[in-house]
Amino acid sequence: MASLDLEALRARLSEALPGVAVGHDGGWLVVPPDQLLAVAACLCDMGYDYLTHLSAADYADRMEVVYNLHSSRPDLRGPGIPSRCGSPTGPTLACRR
Repeated sequence: MASLDLEALRARLSEALPGVAVGHDGGWLVVPPDQLLAVAACLCDMGYDYLTHLSAADYADRMEVVYNLHSSRPDLRGPGIPSRCGSPTGPTLACRR
C-alpha cells in the first residue's frame, strides 16, 4: 500500500493549482482559507474523497479548522488492521457477534 508523502502531495497541488499557496508543516498541509475550496476539489480529484473528521479551534487571533481526508481507493490507503472477518472495509453486522 502507498505511503503518504506530504511534500510530494503539496508539489502536486502546487502544479495542479498555480498560484495556490499550500504549505507543509509537520504531518499536515496548511491551506489559506480563501483557497480551501480549490484545494479540496483538487484533493478529491486526486482520490482523497472521504472526510473522516472535521474539527475547529477558536484562538484569540485566528480560527483553525482541521480536515482529515482519506481515500476510498485501495492504492492510496495506508496500512490497515486485519479484520476478524477478513473484510478490507471492516466488519459487517454479521461479523459483530
